[in-house]
This record gives sequence, C-alpha cells and structure tokens, in this order.
Amino acid sequence: MYNFPKQRLPYSRKASSNFKWAKDVVDSILSYSPQDEGVVNKYNSSYQRKLSNYQLYNNQLNQFDFERECNPLGLDVGQFKDAIQPYNKTYNKIQILLSDESKRPFNFRTILVNAEGVRSKLSQRDAMLRNYIDSVIKQTISSLSDIYSPELLEVHQEHIINPKDLDKYMRYSYRERREILAQNILQYLYRKMDIKDIKTDAFKHALISGEEVVYVGTNGDEPHIEVINPLGFFYHKSGETKWIQKSLYAGYTTFMTQAEVLDRYGKYLSQEDIEKIDTAFGDTNALREFSMEQNAKYGNLPYDPVYHDTYTTTQGSYGKSSHTDVRVSHVEWVSQRKVGFLTMFNEYGEEETTIVSEDFEIPTEFTKEIVRGRYGVKTEYYIWKLEDSVYKLNWDYIPEVWTATKIGHDIYTMVGPKEVQFRSMDDPYDVSLGYHGIVYNATNAESVSLMDRMKPFQYLYFIVMHKLKKLIAQDQGKVFHFDVSMVDPKIGIEKTLYYLKEMNLDIFNPLANADEPGQAQRGKIASETDMSNMQYIMNYINILAALDNQISEVAGVSRQREGQTTPTEAVSNAQSNIQMSALITEIYFQSHAKMWEKALTALIHVAQHVWKGKSVIKQYVLDDMSLSTLELSPEDVSNCDLGVFLTDSGKEYEMFSALKSISDGLLNTNRATFSDLITLYEANSSAELKAAIRQSEEETFKREQQSQQQQIEAAQQQQQAQQQFDIMMQDRLFEHKERLAQIEVFKFQKDIDIDNNGIPDPLEIQKFISDQNLRERELDLAEKKFEKESDLKEKDLKIKARKSSK
Repeated sequence: MYNFPKQRLPYSRKASSNFKWAKDVVDSILSYSPQDEGVVNKYNSSYQRKLSNYQLYNNQLNQFDFERECNPLGLDVGQFKDAIQPYNKTYNKIQILLSDESKRPFNFRTILVNAEGVRSKLSQRDAMLRNYIDSVIKQTISSLSDIYSPELLEVHQEHIINPKDLDKYMRYSYRERREILAQNILQYLYRKMDIKDIKTDAFKHALISGEEVVYVGTNGDEPHIEVINPLGFFYHKSGETKWIQKSLYAGYTTFMTQAEVLDRYGKYLSQEDIEKIDTAFGDTNALREFSMEQNAKYGNLPYDPVYHDTYTTTQGSYGKSSHTDVRVSHVEWVSQRKVGFLTMFNEYGEEETTIVSEDFEIPTEFTKEIVRGRYGVKTEYYIWKLEDSVYKLNWDYIPEVWTATKIGHDIYTMVGPKEVQFRSMDDPYDVSLGYHGIVYNATNAESVSLMDRMKPFQYLYFIVMHKLKKLIAQDQGKVFHFDVSMVDPKIGIEKTLYYLKEMNLDIFNPLANADEPGQAQRGKIASETDMSNMQYIMNYINILAALDNQISEVAGVSRQREGQTTPTEAVSNAQSNIQMSALITEIYFQSHAKMWEKALTALIHVAQHVWKGKSVIKQYVLDDMSLSTLELSPEDVSNCDLGVFLTDSGKEYEMFSALKSISDGLLNTNRATFSDLITLYEANSSAELKAAIRQSEEETFKREQQSQQQQIEAAQQQQQAQQQFDIMMQDRLFEHKERLAQIEVFKFQKDIDIDNNGIPDPLEIQKFISDQNLRERELDLAEKKFEKESDLKEKDLKIKARKSSK
C-alpha cells in the first residue's frame, strides 16, 4: 500500500498534536487510490457488479447491462424502444437458501481455550479421580470392619464417577463455572440482539455480493454486533489470508442523519464540532462538507443508471439515504506497539512472563545479555536482581488495533487504540479487527457470488422473453382474402363485415358487376394466408424453459427443492434431487457457520470487557416463553480466554429432517405424544433435541410401567372380586340349605309349644333371630356415633389449642 504512515512508533509520537499521526492514517486509507487507471476501473467494476446484483434481486434492471449481452447476439440495445422488463428467476433461489439457513439448528458451546482454563479443567478431572479412589477405599474398609460410623463413611455420590465413564463425562457433560456463565451470556445476547435475524441478513449479502461481513464491538456500554453492507465496506488483506478480521485495515462508510450522528458520537465530540454539525444544515455550502456531496477523493462514487443518481452510496441495507445525510467513515487498522516481556521466577521456581508498557522503568543497576535464538536471531535482555528474585526484560513490538471515526470532511473522533483488543492470551501476536467476515469463492480469481453465477443466464432469459413478447404482439393467426367486387351494393361493405363478424354470415352477390364479361359465371373462391407465429413462440418458450433449468443448475437449487414436481415424477426421484441440491449448496452454509463461530467468540470477548468488574442482572425470554435470568458478579468471567464452537449444522439439519419425517409413525405407535412433537419442532440444537428425546423416552417408560402396574392391579382386583363373589355364593347356598332344613323340620310341627307359653316354638325361634339381628345393628350405629363424637371433640381441642397459641 502506498503512502501508508509508519506504524512502529512510540505511543507518545502517535498521540502528539491531538493524534495527528492517526488522522493521517485514516486519510491515507480513505483516499487511497492506485495510480494504475485500470485498477481504478476494476474497482468501479466490482462496485457496479455488486450493486447490479442487489438491484437484480429487487427486480430492478440497469438497461446498460444488457449492451454486452446483446452485442454477441448481433443486436443493438438502441433498437429496444421499450425497456426490458425483469422476469426474475433468481429471487426464489436466494430465498430458498435463506429459508434453509433460518431453519437450521444453531448449536453453540462456549469453552475455555487459554492454558490456565484448560489446567483448571484438568485439575477438576484429577479431583474426580481422587474422589472415586477415596470412595472405593472407604467402601472396602466398610465391608471389612464395622468400627466406623456411617457418618465417617458418607460420600457425595454425585461427585463419584467411574474412571471408565469419566472421560466421556469430561468430554460431553462437564462444564466449568466460567464456561456455564459464558454460555448464559451468549444465550442472552443471542436473544437480546436477535442474532438469528442478523445471521440471515449477513447470509443474504453473501449470496448476492459474495462478501459476508459483521462488525463486533460496543454500542454505549453494551456488546454490539451488526451487519455491514458490502457496498460501503473496504479492506486490505493479503491473498493468502482467508478471514477479513486478519486484514491490515478495514472500514465502513455510511450516511447517517444529523440526529443519529449526535446521538452516537455526541459524547465523544468537542462542543465546537457538535455546533458545527448542528448548524451546518442551515447552510448549503457548509452542508457539502458533511454530506455525500463532498470531495470525491474521499470515496469513488460512480453513476447509478437505475436511479440516475451520481452518488451510488445512497443505497443502504434497509433503504435509501438522502443527499443531506452526514457521511461517516469508521476505520480500524493494525498498528505496532512497543512492549516489554518481563520474565521472573516465582516462589515455586516457575518462570512467569508478563507484558509491560514502553513506559516501564528499568532499575539503574542492570546488565545486558545478548542471546542468539532460533535462526541466529539476536535478542537483547536487561537483567537485574530485586529482593532475591532475578528479572529479565526484552523489548519487542506486538500488533495493536487502532480505531478512528471520520465525520464529514475534517471531524475526527474516537481515535486511539481499541479498548477491546481481540488478542489471544497465549499468543500476544495474534490479534483481530472488529470487522469479521469472509469473501466467498475467491480462490485465485475475483470473488463470484451465487447471484453472479445465475446472472448471465438470467439476462439471457430477459432478452428471450423480450423477443417473445414482440412475437406474441405480431401474431395475427390466419388472414382471409375478401373480394370486394362481390359485395352486394344494396348491403354495402360495412354491413357485410358486420354480419360476418357478429353473425358469421358471409353475404355476397355473384351477379354483382355482371355486366362485365365473365363476371356472371364466377363463384366465390375462399383463400387465406397463415400469418401465425405460434411455432416460433413455442420454440422461444422451450428456450425459456431451458434457461430456467440452467439457472437452477448453476445455483444448485433444483426445481424439486423449490417444491416444483411433475405429476409423473416418482417420490424417490424427487427426494434424491433434493438431497443432491443440498449437497451442492452445503459449502455456503459451512463457510457461513465458521465465520459466525469466530464472530460469536469476539462477541464474548466484548462482553467480558464491557461487564468486567460489574454486577450484571439481565432477564430474557426463552423459546418456550419461560423467563431466564443472567446474573454476573464482578470478576466472574475475567482473566480467561473463551472460545465459541458450533456443531456441524448440516448433519444436525439432516437429523432434524429425518426425525420429523418419522414423527407421524411415532405418534401412531404411541411412542410419542403431541407435546413431544411440539418439542421436536421447537428444538434449536441437537443437544436440546437429545435432552428432549431422552426425557420423552423416560416419561414413555414410566407411562408403560404405570400401565402395566394398573393392568396387574386390575387383574388382582378382578380376581379378588371373583373370590368374594364365590364366597358370597357359598354363604347364600349354605343359608338356603339351612332354611330348607328349618322348613323341613317345622312344616309338620306348626303347633308345637314345648314351653307351653301359648306361642308356637317356630315363631319364637324366628323372633329370636330377628331380635339378634336388630341388636347387632343397634351396636353398629352406637359405635359409629361414638367415633363421630370422638372426632368432633378432637377437632374442638385442636381449634382451642390454635387459639390459645395465638
């Protein structure tokens, strides 16, 4: 890069004269223009290519784009007096992929990646092994001796894991406290900022322009992530660098209203600058210093032939800006910072190295030592001794990200090193910019987006459709020849044509003009000429169908994937085409997921910095409409390096699709309930889905056990009822026989009165039995009455006791 200021300078020089050095860097980046005019045109062509793609997606056509498409066909664009209309076939292809992206599970996991965090997890694993060994020893002692009390042998079983299962537990289930907090932070930010919607918007830019970029930083005192419009984005990286965040510099130019500028940057601006912005909109000349009509050297603004607008950067991600909006450019670049690596030995004899600033003062009593390292590189060390400890210091430069924002022509704000440096704790030379992104399909060639691949066929489709319209307009069908000399003069030609059109009557007079030789003998001869273009129209329709198939093939989105199947197409063939189409487009989703893996890692780093040393309490709503609370204490997630890793969304999507396809079978076989199916469709990740399926299986197993237990109990109750019925029938049979015996005894002895009391003995026996039954009933009633009175007395005593206690 030409004219890029020197970066290896002391901070004092960089900050001198109100950061003049940094402002020069910003101007150099914004005004950078190669001397080769061909490169400049190439840049303009890239901008126009992306702008044309966005306009095509929105069904807006640049008529000049068709010139290079029409010339190879021997056509002149000027011959088309009417504009070519957009019969767009690319829109659905893009929408299908965006829909697939929105339906894919988004399963992320936050883990510790720095050495200290990994060591803490290994220490926890060792502690679990010691717990297991202790439990085995105590169990052995307990089995050999009874002299130990149960209290001494009590063990927390939840912390005891068999070594065979410990490795699996540490790999899949164990989460360190800081990892759990970081996961909760990311869950909160995911819902608060609607990251799913941001992901979809960024993926749309990737499919249309070939660039997917987001900015991760702060907005006020909160973590922030936003989509960057590729039309206003610029960067510079080497050809062998894949990720945009590893560029030398990157920036974004946009246009804001006066209120937006003052709201976002007002607290960082001087009162003079605020007054300048606030009053500029009443002065046309002053307005040009801020708006997009300023000097073109701060941005190449080519002509937009669609809107007939000189300043194409008026296009925006969510609408069109106004010429009076304020031009705002944000830039980040990688500078060099001088630091010292201070090495000492702690009380355990372990070597520790910390980074000190360039202002660190070396004691007066020191010695120098030059050490030759790898590849013969010489390193100069300053060595001194302090309180029985030996210190070694060597100076070096490490990368440091600087940032600045330029408003209008000469207002600079928020200039200096970034507060949040995306730097690895284990590698101080590994830093990243806040702009995270990737350029698709740029291997040894210019980037080609999905829209770029479809556009040539789409333009040809427009041209063929335009010619087809003309053929349809020229189509006249069959033309009949009409001999006006045979029209009856009494009727006239107008009435003759009227009857022919309205009543299908062809009235003619063969004797008309009979005075002429040979006229009286002639008959009417019907003749016609076929002027129909239907054969050519059908040929053009076949060409359009072929072009439609070509657009689908180059996009990798088949008709079956769009839901278009023919009645004669087998279901298996349609499914196979859908699977092959998904394989072709899967590469886009993989790159998209990896980019977001790195962007979310940066977002966690921002949250660590913003909330460091603060007590944070946040509340958010989960997908099932339940509330969840994020609570952080000071230093909860500080002094650790966290990384975010995403699962393979393609495999998860296949698993989700397969499970959904068999959901009806699960429901029909009573292996799942409607609530289980709702959980299946609401799950966002395979981990969440596994937990839901496991819980559903456990509940199904419990239901089956309960059902079996109920069946056993019902069988037992039925058996007991049958036994009671048999006993009752035996008792009744016995009573019946006894009654018959009594009848047999007394049927011939009705007048027997052994006791001579004047009452027959059979009647006295029957009265005795009745009195006995009556006494038994009275005893039962008295016993129930006594129990009831006892219960009432007990309740009264309890009520009185409660009143007395109050």
